[in-house]
Amino acid sequence: MKHKLLAILSVLTLIATFATALPARAAITNASDLRVALDSLLAEHVQLAASATNAALGGRDAEFTAAAGALDANSVDLSKAIGSVYGKGAEDAFLPLWRKHIGFFVDYTQGVAAKDMAKQDKAVADLVQYTQDFGAFLNSASPNLPKDAVADLVKTHVLTLKDVVDAQATGDQTKAYTALRAAYGHMSMVADPLAATIVAQFPDKFGAAPAAAPDAGTPAAPAAGTPATMPNTSEGGSLPFAGILVAVAAVAIAGSLLLRRNRRTI
Repeated sequence: MKHKLLAILSVLTLIATFATALPARAAITNASDLRVALDSLLAEHVQLAASATNAALGGRDAEFTAAAGALDANSVDLSKAIGSVYGKGAEDAFLPLWRKHIGFFVDYTQGVAAKDMAKQDKAVADLVQYTQDFGAFLNSASPNLPKDAVADLVKTHVLTLKDVVDAQATGDQTKAYTALRAAYGHMSMVADPLAATIVAQFPDKFGAAPAAAPDAGTPAAPAAGTPATMPNTSEGGSLPFAGILVAVAAVAIAGSLLLRRNRRTI
């Protein structure tokens, strides 16, 4: 009987531990939200730009118009992200500057489609100069972002996206998608240092540590955009699904132990 009580108490302790501790898991901080947002927006920029250039090279006008519209909406979202940190003035300055390099890529794509080397060379020269202009812009917003370092990162973005256009023009889909993966992956190398610098520049706004675990019985406040409970599940509680599985497993193990002990006593 004593062993049975100890086993039951152990199970109840496990369940209570998961019920109180798991909902209090570390919340997503503003800093990580910023990093994820910039990673997502810049990666989306590459994906939509590649869709637009591919449609343009294929002469699919309706598709190009749709892709270009989505690409510009992404540019607006990026400008708002910048504005949320540096203010309306920076937002208004960022948007036309960002759109400028997209225009240069349109020029380059048109040059490739027409096999016009002069137009291609002019577009490449414009893009190279753009990397310097963009580096200067971000450096003016945050001195901790060196102009030359930013320019080099943006230059790699320009070159990797140029590789996508060149591969698309050959019709080699394997090469095109390999280049797209490289261009897509590079954008985190732009977003991550930008996010880190912004956090360092505004520690009060972005550097807050996750909230401490609340007392038992007090639900943890979710981070912005994070559901307080598991969505679309039949569990009906606030426990993460993994926690429920562990608790159920604990009950099953304890039940098995009890059953074995009972059999020994029969």
